[in-house]
Amino acid sequence: MPDERRPPRDETSFEDSSGGIAGPALLATLWVAVIAAQAVVWWRAVAWFGQLPARFPSGFDAAGNPRGWTATSASAWFSLPAFALVLAALIVGVALLTRTLVIHRPKLVNVPSKEIFLQLSTAARLRAVARPTQAFLLWTLLLMSLLFLWIVEGTARVAVGSAATLPSWPVLAFLGLEVGTLPIYLVAVIGRVKREADREGVTIARRAPREVSP
Repeated sequence: MPDERRPPRDETSFEDSSGGIAGPALLATLWVAVIAAQAVVWWRAVAWFGQLPARFPSGFDAAGNPRGWTATSASAWFSLPAFALVLAALIVGVALLTRTLVIHRPKLVNVPSKEIFLQLSTAARLRAVARPTQAFLLWTLLLMSLLFLWIVEGTARVAVGSAATLPSWPVLAFLGLEVGTLPIYLVAVIGRVKREADREGVTIARRAPREVSP
């Protein structure tokens, strides 16, 4: 006999109107911020290119001092923003892959409370895991884009002589924000899996204790 207390499982409605770490408003804001940050990286690289001398720093040590210099050329200078764009594409690809796995291959998704997660409808799995993961990856991409912006600006300033070093504290800030956000993401996923399970009446099947032969 079907359980009348269990709400109907919606397998087609993937949208989630709730707020929080996976709300549409936050995701839209992160997308806009990431696109804007990537655009600013390229804008500043183009703006600085015409002002660069014959050489610019090719790397920096922990103290921010140049470790080497390279001849100024379009291919050399724009390799940095190009690398940022490639990393952005990879991170977006991971987000899309996660969504695909959640829909079609949920057993391959490494998620807390996996036994409950696998019993959820497709829509619930997307709300519980795919959207928070997308938000976390976009946040990572935004931080990374800002870090690349700092590197482009700092490298150009050292090259033209307006700065002697490229401080390394933004790298530490990037790592701190990334590591600090990870627990929030994990707690959010665990909480959303539980809420979706409660909404759909999903519970863990309790296994009977195994009898021990004398």
